[in-house]
Amino acid sequence: MKKRTLKFFLYILSLSCLLPAGCTPEEKTMILPMTSDVGTEAESSEAGKDFTVQKIYTYAYETLHSLNKSAFLQGCAENEIRILARDVANDDTSLVSRQVDYRYGFYDTPGRFSPFWEELLNPSGEMREELYVEKLLPSPDGRLLLVYVRSDFWNHTFVWLYSMEDGEYLLLYEGPADADTELHGSFSQGSRWVTFDIMGTTNEAEHFIPVYDCEKERSGQEEQALQLWKEKEPAFFCPPDQKLYFTPIKDRLLSASLIDCQDSAGLLRFVEEEKGLMAVNLEYPGPGVTAWKDSSVEMQEFLETNENASLYVHNWSYLYDYTGTRPLQYYYDFESSSLYYLGSASRLCRTDIFNGDNPENTADLLDFPGMVVDFLPLDSGEFLIVLAQDQGLEKYEMDPDNGNYINSQHSTGSFSDIQNYRPYNLSADLYLYQEDGTEGKLLYKNLRNLVTMEYDSSTRRILLETYEDASLTHRKCIILEL
Repeated sequence: MKKRTLKFFLYILSLSCLLPAGCTPEEKTMILPMTSDVGTEAESSEAGKDFTVQKIYTYAYETLHSLNKSAFLQGCAENEIRILARDVANDDTSLVSRQVDYRYGFYDTPGRFSPFWEELLNPSGEMREELYVEKLLPSPDGRLLLVYVRSDFWNHTFVWLYSMEDGEYLLLYEGPADADTELHGSFSQGSRWVTFDIMGTTNEAEHFIPVYDCEKERSGQEEQALQLWKEKEPAFFCPPDQKLYFTPIKDRLLSASLIDCQDSAGLLRFVEEEKGLMAVNLEYPGPGVTAWKDSSVEMQEFLETNENASLYVHNWSYLYDYTGTRPLQYYYDFESSSLYYLGSASRLCRTDIFNGDNPENTADLLDFPGMVVDFLPLDSGEFLIVLAQDQGLEKYEMDPDNGNYINSQHSTGSFSDIQNYRPYNLSADLYLYQEDGTEGKLLYKNLRNLVTMEYDSSTRRILLETYEDASLTHRKCIILEL
């Protein structure tokens, strides 16, 4: 009798070990069978054949509707992804960080995000509804959050840098919340640098953007906050690790983002000039420069009046064949100085940003049969291209009266804006294209409602984040293992 009881106990224990921990019916992983379409499309080069999809996994979860990215490959181990999921056990503004083994649905929860500011700003709880999250921006690796909290009663905005790993936070800015001081943040692509004000509105008079090193160890006792004035109201910001100086402009700024430049941050801006040309401005610490004979008055005055500006590279070039897409989609490689962008809704272009003043240095790489929903250049020289199945291109052209003020990949902005240029239930296909190829290799078919795309060359995985319904909270990751 004792032996039978022991065997029964061991049997039950073995079954419990097989159950997927940390999963609910809405959060599950499944392996999709390969279809005959994959691997049977047009032949490409040997490098392209290496992109044969071996396995496909999916993982569904709930998150906050405002996140423009909630799934990450950067910095994750093999068979793992990082997810920012809604903390259903708490309120609607709480998140948990999950390290998910998508093969089985197991996950750890190394970090949590909840309204920590309530105890700091409203310990009595009497003004709870007056404090709300205006914007949330995750770093490209999902380990950090740039948190914008607003109070309409106080007419103030507070911006914190929050770590999802240890719950530490750093107050970067506190000041007026008027329309003239609307702030947009940006992370560099490698998650090293961050700013709460990529447009330079808080320090416009001194022409610099405050940049912070995300890898810097902080003691918790930061230096005295620096003070500035906005329409007779004081504002405070944390002393930056780098002051990123920029040239003042009078034309329309369409997009701006931080980039990784060796051991410092750089600024990449896109400006629409009065004559209709799209100008690209790259500024970063480097060899000293001087004002040249034909440079703008603003540039000459800037270099003459600001001694720190002479230690920076100030480069301007043009996108001569840009006819407009919404939003402005681009990828910049600092090492090769190559800028890849969509010249139109169906044309991929490349220019050398340091020689962009010559139209001959701009190349039309690929013309596609349909609208490009998203693209990603690879180190191998190939491209991941998501093509819409709907051929209606005209409605995706840039509206000249609707400026795009964010880099949709790494800068703040409401994710709901995506629905303005990607209709709900937009269906697309993922292809691999050679730079000189006319036909792509089909990797995944019937991709609906794409949010972002990411590729990890070390583990050879493609991550496709999608949303499942119009609420934008129900997301699904599709992981392609090559």
